[in-house]
Amino acid sequence: MPSERIIPGVDVLRAFSVMGVLLFHWYPEFMPSGYLGVDAFFVISGYVVTRRSLEDIAFPPSRFLLDFYRRRFWRIYPSLVSIVGIGFLLILLFDAYPNASVQTGLFGLVGFANLEQYFRSNDYFVQQAGANAFTHLWSLGVEEQFYFVSPILLLIFVRLRKTASKALLLGLPLLISIMSYIVVMSSGRANAAFYLFPFRYWEVALGMALATSESKISELHFLLRKVALFVGFGGIVGSLIAFRPSDSLGPIVATMSTTLALIGVRHIRASSHSMKVFCLNPLIQIGRRSYSLYL
Repeated sequence: MPSERIIPGVDVLRAFSVMGVLLFHWYPEFMPSGYLGVDAFFVISGYVVTRRSLEDIAFPPSRFLLDFYRRRFWRIYPSLVSIVGIGFLLILLFDAYPNASVQTGLFGLVGFANLEQYFRSNDYFVQQAGANAFTHLWSLGVEEQFYFVSPILLLIFVRLRKTASKALLLGLPLLISIMSYIVVMSSGRANAAFYLFPFRYWEVALGMALATSESKISELHFLLRKVALFVGFGGIVGSLIAFRPSDSLGPIVATMSTTLALIGVRHIRASSHSMKVFCLNPLIQIGRRSYSLYL
């Protein structure tokens, strides 16, 4: 969700994702599954963070890790601390029952709001009345937990010589995660599938796998990438309006659609009339501010 140096078209995908989330909270009857914008964000974040990290992977491991966490800190915490600090002030002044919001906000500052919400047994989809001002920080917790895993995986990834070993390193945890998500959802434990990192890992891992495969993707014919972009973009927009919270298929459609869109958006040509939507400056600016808008 925090912005990085990236292609304008990716910021447009971010824009549609954050607008879906905002419309879900403001007008849930109009955008009933806009919450799936968060799932799209996870894929985009995995892609963007991995792509940026690969630029520095040749550094000594200690420097690579230091630079990685320094960037993550400055991307996340200035806005987060500001929003939580202002929120605390308003909550303490105007909320007669501030405890839940304050507790979630504190956990959010250390990257564990998702765990706090899970163990509190909160159902995200009955929080629409605004009983907890910081419920939405659960997604930042998932993303921060990914940041503890991804640089280690990347350091191992670049040191493996065999393509099969690389694929196994990234693909096996992804496969285990998505299978676990399906099992947990089918067993009626939707809260675990929603809040807990092991059942969300596959979403950010899709973006990570995509970023490590860019050289192969760039060899695809332009027409094929263009088809992937429009099918993926259509899938993102469709997923934001087509599913209910109980539909386990919703996150799968949203994330796979985002993966397809990223395959194509990396190589768009601004001169192409059919690509103009992915080069519109207002959407690019919304995408670049998507993290702050989400907070």
